[in-house]
Amino acid sequence: SFLEAMVTAVISYLALSYPPIWALCLGFLLCPNSPAVITPPMEELMAAGYGEGKHVGVLVRGAAGLDVAFSVSLFDICLALLFHFRDLNAAQAMGKGSYDLMVDVVGGCFLGLLAGLLPVQDNTAAVWKRTMAVTAGGMIAIVSGPKVGLPGTGPLSSICTGFVAAMLWKLQTPLSSKTLVNTIFQGSWIVLCPILFASTGSDVDMSILDWTTISWMLGIVLVTVVVRLLGCFLVLFGGEFNWKEMLFVGLIFQGKATNQAALAPNLL
Repeated sequence: SFLEAMVTAVISYLALSYPPIWALCLGFLLCPNSPAVITPPMEELMAAGYGEGKHVGVLVRGAAGLDVAFSVSLFDICLALLFHFRDLNAAQAMGKGSYDLMVDVVGGCFLGLLAGLLPVQDNTAAVWKRTMAVTAGGMIAIVSGPKVGLPGTGPLSSICTGFVAAMLWKLQTPLSSKTLVNTIFQGSWIVLCPILFASTGSDVDMSILDWTTISWMLGIVLVTVVVRLLGCFLVLFGGEFNWKEMLFVGLIFQGKATNQAALAPNLL
């Protein structure tokens, strides 16, 4: 994602004469994948037994979540520098961005620590309480950032919350209940997914754009597709995956829609 964002930023800066911060915003806007698009077919393939031997499904889902958290966090930071901290110089902007990322990670780890240790595993309703703890931690991370003057924080913190909590739960003895936290979230996603697709996006009048700009837009999108494919091959090369599996990972990571539809109106 970072390579894809940088290529997009450089092209938009050189070809479209975008200011650096606007170019970075465009890069981090285009690069995040959409777990809402990727997860359902991946779940079906995992249920059918495909890729289980090499844990392709675990790799795709984990990398997709990290990709979104990283990209959206950096987009929010660039957006904050663009509209809230526009008077900062380059050094101050880099320091502000690094500080927001550090707060994002530390805050997420703290919330994940609370969700992972409370409630105790022998509680009769531990699974449901753990589900509510992770949900509350993610919501606190998303909502509290702008309230405390850190508008660029939130997405990465919510991912860290779930990751740390899951690692702590794994260290404990298994629960007697067969209902797992991820099963509850999967059931909730069946209801939330249509709502997500129905509530994101905005109308854009393409007639106000000239054909040169539209051509460059299409060119940038095609370049990002190629860069992401090459990036996936580069990362997975030398591992235990064959070329078909590497191609599959590269293609499934092309699934995008919801994040772009949700983030783009912030720049309009």
